[in-house]
Amino acid sequence: MLLRQLFNHRTFSYTYFLADPLSQEAVLIDPVKEKLRDYVQLFNELGYSIRAAIDTHTHDDHNSALPVLADLWGTESIRGASLNNAAEGRYVEHGEIINIGVLQLRALHTPGHTSDSYCFHLLKGKRSTVFTGDTLLVRTVGLSDQADSDPRQHYHSLTETLCHLPRNTVVYPGKDFKGWPLSTIGEELNFNPYLSAHDVEDFVAMKLRQRRADIRPLVTDEEVETDPSAVVGETVVPASESMTKAKPAPTEASYTERPLIEVTSSKKFAAAAAALETAAVETAAVETAPVDTVATETTPTTDEPSVDSNSPPGQFSRQSVSAVEKLARLSEKPKSADSNPGDETPPLPIWR
Repeated sequence: MLLRQLFNHRTFSYTYFLADPLSQEAVLIDPVKEKLRDYVQLFNELGYSIRAAIDTHTHDDHNSALPVLADLWGTESIRGASLNNAAEGRYVEHGEIINIGVLQLRALHTPGHTSDSYCFHLLKGKRSTVFTGDTLLVRTVGLSDQADSDPRQHYHSLTETLCHLPRNTVVYPGKDFKGWPLSTIGEELNFNPYLSAHDVEDFVAMKLRQRRADIRPLVTDEEVETDPSAVVGETVVPASESMTKAKPAPTEASYTERPLIEVTSSKKFAAAAAALETAAVETAAVETAPVDTVATETTPTTDEPSVDSNSPPGQFSRQSVSAVEKLARLSEKPKSADSNPGDETPPLPIWR
């Protein structure tokens, strides 16, 4: 099995290239029009033929490449069956198998994020893999912001379908805003807060509090530069509205629900970079100062070293003898007459 994960920076979404090396057949899962050149390059370099293209659900934030791939190469378009099967192509039902050479993808109907949301489970030997689209993301789930979204269906899709897969099943999500490209069912059961809901009502309450910031960046530096005080939660409101609207008094809940990502303006980054550059220049100037200058400042003009008044009798001040003089005295120290060359301690080996 050959698997490649291709990232679309504009929509923070993934396209998956899945291929069978024996038959040289491959499929694309959630392809987008913006990355057609990348797909062509990958197929030409690896020498695979595209067997089909699959959409995990109807996307509203990017353009699906299924119609274009069908027109260019006659690729089979595969979607999950739903009430609205208007587009051309093949529609699969829950449990139906998609063959890619010797590989088999099993369709899992997981409505909730959208009514036509499907996950695709690949079982190859002891290795279990699932492509979850926006139904299950790493440490979160897709939003319920579509016209056909249903949080209750979403809960049942997670608990009755995906959570029953083996715990070592590798999860490949449809989106990624944190640089966490994959996970496992076991990890998500342990650390995903939405999979820790006690019941469906608890899950629905969590979905009502879900912020768009959970699955996308909060705001950009340009928005903060326009009006830094207008950043409220994960949205940016007009400056006039933010000035007239009274801000609620902070509560304990407001501190626990504050975003984990703090927005810092580009000016602050520039000031910090300038301060670091100045400190680096000063440090370099001290390190490159001539040795004679340092010795002149610390070594007294008299031939004999001075005695420090705070030092015990018979000891000299550390500042009275330069490092050069110490090294010279050590090198001129005569060897003992009783010492033999064989008694010298051999040097320690150097590990390379």
